[in-house]
Amino acid sequence: MMNGMLGSQAGLFHDKRVIVASVGVGPYVNRGNVLIERSTLRVLGLTANTPRFSVFEGITNSLLQLINRYDYLVVTGCTTLQDDPDHQRCFDDQFERITIPKICFGGTFFCEPYEVPSLRIAKLYDTTIATRDPWAHNYLKQSGIDCQFVGCPTLLDAPRCH
Repeated sequence: MMNGMLGSQAGLFHDKRVIVASVGVGPYVNRGNVLIERSTLRVLGLTANTPRFSVFEGITNSLLQLINRYDYLVVTGCTTLQDDPDHQRCFDDQFERITIPKICFGGTFFCEPYEVPSLRIAKLYDTTIATRDPWAHNYLKQSGIDCQFVGCPTLLDAPRCH
């Protein structure tokens, strides 16, 4: 699904029900997260009205049931590959119970280049991870995680110069 994703954004989720695990709502929101999420939605051809929940909050049983009624779950990148249960609380046991395809678009880690971050969250995805930066891409690739380097969604959403 990732190959050719950027060439056919508008039709990627045509007639599909999508829910977003958002870095742009809930606690810990900052301007950067909001911009990344807005760009991700645009690049993927999703609207601002796409249903979403915060990655910064745990997944309740009722939210899990709601998520599983959709066709796809899109996680709006940012540092959502970093394993930090006190910050990105949605990546818990309930996340593992999500039965629809989980897509990470523009994901990366929050660490120093010499660190070896946990791959626990990356292993929760059942689709190719679209990485935001070369370091994350190389780290995942070397660790045997299926990934595609796409860059930062804010750059992909940049205005075209003519």
